[in-house]
Amino acid sequence: MRDFDVWGQLALLWNVGIVAGYLIVPATALRLIPVRAWVRLAGVGFFFTCSMTHLYMGYAGENHANSRDLVWWLMFTNHLVQVICLWCFLLGLSSAVRAAVTTRRRRRAASPGVNRDSAGHEQRRG
Repeated sequence: MRDFDVWGQLALLWNVGIVAGYLIVPATALRLIPVRAWVRLAGVGFFFTCSMTHLYMGYAGENHANSRDLVWWLMFTNHLVQVICLWCFLLGLSSAVRAAVTTRRRRRAASPGVNRDSAGHEQRRG
């Protein structure tokens, strides 16, 4: 039976967190950005393939965790920073989008005779 390796399990956890974040980006943030369909599809492909890379790295890092060289520790630290930054970005973006939607709804409700384009510029109804 293999010994329980705390560092290997943490490396796996960081990578699973990154995988989850990469899969959530296309379903949440990416759909809110006004881009053409092919750009959105490319973004989905990018985030999906990134998630698969991290899924493998988590598996490989967990299974080869006994090799504690400098590169392993640099990758361990890099993935810790990456998972924190990714989830902070997602939470911050989600908050900013909710605030923008709320502001847009308030403006529209406050000025029923004014139509605004997607950039928020006023266009008088006529």
